[in-house]
Amino acid sequence: TQNELFLRPTRTNDITRDFASSLLADVQFYREATYAVNTRKAYRTHRKVYLQFCHMLDIQPAPADCIHICMYAAYLARFLLPQSVCVYLNFVGLLHREMGFPNPLLDNWFLSSVLKGIKRSKGIPPVPKLPITVDILSFIHSQLNLLDSKQASFWALCLVSFFGLFRKSHLLPVSQREFSPVTFLTRSDFTFVGSGVHIKVRWSKTIQFGQRTVTIPLVAIPSSHLCPVSAVSRAFSLTPGALPSDQAFCWRDSHLGSNRIFIYRDFMRILQAHLSRSGLSHRQYGSHSFRRGGATFALEAGVPLDSIAIMGDWKSDAMYLYLHMPLSQRLHAQRSISSHISTLT
Repeated sequence: TQNELFLRPTRTNDITRDFASSLLADVQFYREATYAVNTRKAYRTHRKVYLQFCHMLDIQPAPADCIHICMYAAYLARFLLPQSVCVYLNFVGLLHREMGFPNPLLDNWFLSSVLKGIKRSKGIPPVPKLPITVDILSFIHSQLNLLDSKQASFWALCLVSFFGLFRKSHLLPVSQREFSPVTFLTRSDFTFVGSGVHIKVRWSKTIQFGQRTVTIPLVAIPSSHLCPVSAVSRAFSLTPGALPSDQAFCWRDSHLGSNRIFIYRDFMRILQAHLSRSGLSHRQYGSHSFRRGGATFALEAGVPLDSIAIMGDWKSDAMYLYLHMPLSQRLHAQRSISSHISTLT
């Protein structure tokens, strides 16, 4: 086996064996670091579903026959959207490669035809979450007690997400245990410069190997309740004792007398409560609504598309899925076209 090859020393002594064992441990460590945390979580879910399917049909997971893979695709289509079927199927290819078998998904016309049929028969246009607007932010602000540490941190998260076009993976762990100063923003990543604040991003969806850092500047909006700089400053001032390596928007628990990590579930619970009070359906909004709302607001403010892409660190055309062009802007575009036609006729 591979392990035996690693542990078969040319000189049979403890030093050689220990050295080989330590190298093997390093290999295992680097293998486990291949995928990001969220990717590993997703693969665990995909693995569970695929193995359950194989158990129901009493078939071996790998190597899998083409017809069994197509049956698995049909099974997934019973409860998943077409795009999710492809995501779950990718694990089958990964499993085969891990076990030393060829990837059965590649150059598989029969499977491709099944997937195309699923897409044609069950394709449903995705319904993106609605963007958070300035009016929604103003309503939320009116409901908050900004002398309370948790509410102040919540408000700072809202404005930093909106104006900085941040993904939730920068800011909010799923649980206290998941927080890591390597992947989430910490206090040391914020530097107050003049009337603004610079945020250093060391890790993101597009920066997973430390190949670069990105600095996101936020500028003050004097006398405005929507000023992100004053919101950050207030949140920081209400969490005494926070270390440079602590979560950027941790909050002070007055009952425990200590700072606590702001987790995603708590953030969404507070957001949904405010949206419901405003008369909006909280189901139509999510954490990405701030990123989408900020990008849309930047477009309305006349910021060029290429600048928005850089601000949001988009590396693909996915940015266009986030932008929500209001009817007023669409009308303005049509009037511009009509006016230009008039000059030619």
